[in-house]
Amino acid sequence: MHKVQCSQLGSNGRFGNQLFQYAFARTYADKFGYELEIPLDWEGRSIFGIDAPPISCKMQERNEGDNGWFGDHDIDLTGYFTTRNYTKYMDRSEIRKWFYLENYLDLPERYTAVHLRRTDYSTIGTISKECVEHWIDKFNVTDPIIYLSDDTSLSNINELNRKHHFLDDFLIMINSTNLFRCHSTFSWWAGELSNSRVLSPIVFNKLQICVQDQFVDFVEGNHPALCPRPFIVGQEDSKFYDIYFGE
Repeated sequence: MHKVQCSQLGSNGRFGNQLFQYAFARTYADKFGYELEIPLDWEGRSIFGIDAPPISCKMQERNEGDNGWFGDHDIDLTGYFTTRNYTKYMDRSEIRKWFYLENYLDLPERYTAVHLRRTDYSTIGTISKECVEHWIDKFNVTDPIIYLSDDTSLSNINELNRKHHFLDDFLIMINSTNLFRCHSTFSWWAGELSNSRVLSPIVFNKLQICVQDQFVDFVEGNHPALCPRPFIVGQEDSKFYDIYFGE
């Protein structure tokens, strides 16, 4: 059987980026009948019970920005695979099976989760807590609020006695009644794997780069683009950067 690899898993981007990388690599392998190899030490193996062959040899890299490789085998897929060029091939129902996560936390029956990304987003731009609170009111959300953030001064979940930190945060978002995500692949994936009502910020051509605590609009749905600016030459349409699976 022909093979394809994704050797970058765990070393090129954080958890949310890695889920896009695996999702596309597995979709690609399944589409063409190839065997997918991934790093033996990738944490996703244990988190989601993924059993895939380890990297067996070095293969030629093919980046998402390269041309002419789609359908090739014996290649190593690199990139982030978040644009419509790649998400259009992915199947949401299949991916939700691959990334199913059993809840091990003692959570309230109803609550609203808010994700506020901070420390590593200083060069991207951040959304203020006051902005989210404004939209919580606008969307008539009355459930208790759990704030999740890498800035501990913004978080209010110490009383939950978390065990795994990022994975606990992920589960809290997945199991929420309402999820106010931010422009992060981490909370985007939580929204995609949940049955929550997802409220998302509109950041494309709205969020100012490197400016902190900004006010933006929120809309219902998980699709709005995560990037504040177009990053592919010649592709300026915001809909190209909206993230959803299938055609």
